[in-house]
Amino acid sequence: MTHQSSVELEPTHSTTPDVPLSERPLVADDQNTVVTSASDVGSHFSTEIELNPSAQEIRDRLFAPPGSQNNAERGLRIGHFEVEERIGSGGMGAVFRAVDLELSRYVALKVLHPGIAADPALIARFRNEARACAQLNHDNVARVFFADEHDGIHYIAYEYAEGLTIKEMIVDQGRLSPEETVNYAIQSTLALSHVSAAGIVHRDIKPSNIILTKSGRIKVVDLGLARRDTSDSIGDITVAGTTLGTFDYIAPEQARDPRTADIRSDIYSLGCTVYHMLTGRPPYPEGTALQKLLDHQGKTPPDPRLVFRDIPQELSIVVQKMMNTDPTKRYQDPGQLLADLLGIAGKLGLRSVPAEGIVWRRMAVTRVRELSGALFLTGAVLVLCATALIIHFTSTPPQTAEGELRAIVESILPPNARANSASGPVGNNGDVAAADQSLPPANGPSTNGDDGAEGSNDSPPETVDAGTSKAGAGINMSATAGPDGTIGRDSPAAVPTPPAAKPFRIVRADRTEQRVESLNQAWTEVRSGDEILLDFEGALPTTTSSLARRSTGAAESLTLRAAPGRRPLIEFRGEDSLDQLFYLSNNLNLTIIGVDFRINVSGDSSDEWALFRCIGANQVTLRDCTVDVKNPTTREASVFRFIDAAVDPQEAVETFIELNNVAVRGTCHLAVVAGRTNGSLKVRQSAFALNGSLLKNIGRARQIGSASTGRPGQLSVDLEHTSWVLAQPLIRMRDSEGLSGGDQERDVPTITVTSYSNVFSSLLPDGVLVQSRGNAYLSEMRDLLVWQGSHNLYYQFGVYWDMNSASLDYTPEQYRFERWKRHWKEALSGLEVDVSEFKADLWVNPELINSTSAAGLTKLPVTAFELDKSLFYGNSNSGYKLDEHQSVPGVNTADLPRLLVEEAAPAEANTPEMVSSDDD
Repeated sequence: MTHQSSVELEPTHSTTPDVPLSERPLVADDQNTVVTSASDVGSHFSTEIELNPSAQEIRDRLFAPPGSQNNAERGLRIGHFEVEERIGSGGMGAVFRAVDLELSRYVALKVLHPGIAADPALIARFRNEARACAQLNHDNVARVFFADEHDGIHYIAYEYAEGLTIKEMIVDQGRLSPEETVNYAIQSTLALSHVSAAGIVHRDIKPSNIILTKSGRIKVVDLGLARRDTSDSIGDITVAGTTLGTFDYIAPEQARDPRTADIRSDIYSLGCTVYHMLTGRPPYPEGTALQKLLDHQGKTPPDPRLVFRDIPQELSIVVQKMMNTDPTKRYQDPGQLLADLLGIAGKLGLRSVPAEGIVWRRMAVTRVRELSGALFLTGAVLVLCATALIIHFTSTPPQTAEGELRAIVESILPPNARANSASGPVGNNGDVAAADQSLPPANGPSTNGDDGAEGSNDSPPETVDAGTSKAGAGINMSATAGPDGTIGRDSPAAVPTPPAAKPFRIVRADRTEQRVESLNQAWTEVRSGDEILLDFEGALPTTTSSLARRSTGAAESLTLRAAPGRRPLIEFRGEDSLDQLFYLSNNLNLTIIGVDFRINVSGDSSDEWALFRCIGANQVTLRDCTVDVKNPTTREASVFRFIDAAVDPQEAVETFIELNNVAVRGTCHLAVVAGRTNGSLKVRQSAFALNGSLLKNIGRARQIGSASTGRPGQLSVDLEHTSWVLAQPLIRMRDSEGLSGGDQERDVPTITVTSYSNVFSSLLPDGVLVQSRGNAYLSEMRDLLVWQGSHNLYYQFGVYWDMNSASLDYTPEQYRFERWKRHWKEALSGLEVDVSEFKADLWVNPELINSTSAAGLTKLPVTAFELDKSLFYGNSNSGYKLDEHQSVPGVNTADLPRLLVEEAAPAEANTPEMVSSDDD
């Protein structure tokens, strides 16, 4: 359609044709622009205002009363303009397509409603709009051609932009591709740069105010809410208590006081618009108008990759930086934003092409194209630098209280609705909806599921597999994460769906299938090369015992995976006599994909508990899984426990463990080495919140009085883009049963750590990264660890290596950060480069991390691991650096599967330790 947007403008086709124009709403239902002032605009739309006959005819034809003919405006003359048709309406009037009879061209004629003429302040705002727009002359901004008054009718003639608004494109397509979005964002940023250079703040950037013309050029329209930073005869008519903007896109400081809005506020609104383009929905699509204002005030900027994972990470970082609630952490001017957008455009294969302006499209890459593109990029940056003005910074106002925000919303409502505003939420269109007495706190809504507690230990059954009931065994379940990116499956419990009679499918190597009733039966009947598909959603209450698998000699390969479209939960409530869920013995290759585990460790047994007890050499791969370990009595527990085979092999055999896109939390270790293990532990793109360690290395006890076997084992630990929040040291090693001279010694495998772009954090201040205990010489302790690390970040570690040999009267050694780096720089086999310690402000939610206890780690959401990516990107002066692959260190939480939410508080003891490591 042909469309030109203007002040609070929406296309008139959304209005029911049977309703007279005079009674049609002037603000769209879903994208209302908020304009409040000391007087009520609606009160001036009164038929009692007397107009001269000419003005009365214009009013009757442009704003037709009931019973008027259709298209009464056609052919009407206003000055030297002839009206053809209405194309939209807004809070102060309407916009028409008209012909400039003097210059024979189309214009978008914005006409102020005659009923407003009695209000000098609104007339002043209309004139201010014309004056502000008259200063602008840019290909990406709709120009003002003429402004005048005719028989008391005020109007502005705008450049007529023929095309679709971004909002209409989103409605038609559902969402825009990253390439399209970057194209339109670059052009919009160029428009903002020009607007800002003229000393103007737009204050109403949104999808319906950005038009894509047929030539591919973006036009930013509607400066009806614009404010000039420079003084003129009109001045700034905004007063305290006035809110200007649109709920879905308004910057938090602008909502509090629009007089404090500057170009950073427009960048925030553009960020919300870009988010809408990428995901097909606004950043905070749910809730009342008050709730949306609160969300913009207090929430972490949402990551669009939580909605669609095909969005480039670099683009996601830029959007989140644009939408930072703190203006000082956003891009400070359009030039900074443009530089990052141009870099992303290059990575997406976009190049500038002539199209009456600047348009970005995917082009075939040639040497000539690359040269011309590089020249353009250089020129564009130089021009922006040459024309940028100093931004007038204002201090960030304090957080608005809930009562103040409520007052703002009440001032927006019509007089007849204000009395009910305390209990009637404002809907998406600004109207009063059904009563709702509850209000979230002023700093944003609480994440109910994240702070919930573990269910009662009395919940039946003792041991269960997963199933189709979305409610699960007392668990709130849903398939998606919340809009703010908190722990997934935190929606209210759904109505349970009856499970299939036989929800476990064995898929044979020849692709034939067999359905069985329980996981135990499937585990018993499966053969090497087969797959077990878990064809259910959530938890299925089926009692199970330990799943044991012993190879008879030849290697076996098994796969346990979620059926397509399913997210199953295996919940294990073990008997006291059971020490593991999976018992894997010798040459078993097990792959598990897309499965959630909830483990409830009983506490009456003194034996160590493990999810996977690996006897001898085995291979285990976990992909897209979560592990939630509930251990209220802090019994010694681990996800993996490595034990030697009953009969030593003639030659060294290797164990391989691989975790990819896995989230683990609970009172447990990730791995315990209780033998002379050889092999590797590889972890990629994963997050861990543990009241335990990554690796506890205690080896195998040596016979009293005997010498070392000379083959204690060697385990390589390969970490890449992982994040850790730990209540105990990352690595713990002990070479003897106790710490008093004559204790039995242990053969402890050597650990070689390769650590790239990880985030390690101690839950406790002055934490320990690596701890070595025993009776060996300190030099022997040092020989048990090799560290090769780069681009890692560390938080709250006071000691990086703590070595204590109790029996030989050696003074304990403690390596602080600088000595830790120097030690590996000087060691022939080690390395630790491009690493740094970081402060709490790098966390997106530092309060959540710092207020979590050791017991509270069992309910820490994966979103707690998020870092403020804006501090790594663009022109940040924070000192934090991207890694060699231009990625932010640590896990990408947008890609992680979501951990389950508990309903009640965990019953774990408030202790930072499990059973003491010295008593193992």
